[in-house]
Amino acid sequence: MYVCTLLPLLTVSADLQSPAELPGLALWLDAADPGALAFDGARVREWRDKSGRGRHLAAPTEAARPELVKGGRNGHDLVAFDGATHWLSGPPVLPAGQAAYTIAAVWHPARNQGAQS
Repeated sequence: MYVCTLLPLLTVSADLQSPAELPGLALWLDAADPGALAFDGARVREWRDKSGRGRHLAAPTEAARPELVKGGRNGHDLVAFDGATHWLSGPPVLPAGQAAYTIAAVWHPARNQGAQS
């Protein structure tokens, strides 16, 4: 899951049931939700933003498409990028001049020819 909020200071209640309830949520990517992903074969063509803001990400070419790994980490599905040719693009998430923001991400770093991905 990748969640981005646009608040300089975030106080979150323990009563939140999902990231969609976060004030200022700008982008929410969730690999565990099959409805949030569109495929071409085993490759992810589009990753849909669940924030309600429509900031969907897409791979511009077939070679750029990452893979979905079912049950890849602790039984959870994940989107796997190779660190070299896989990438997604989309509309700007942060407004120009935004002074502060919070990014919450869950990922497992890997080394690929000296670069972290």
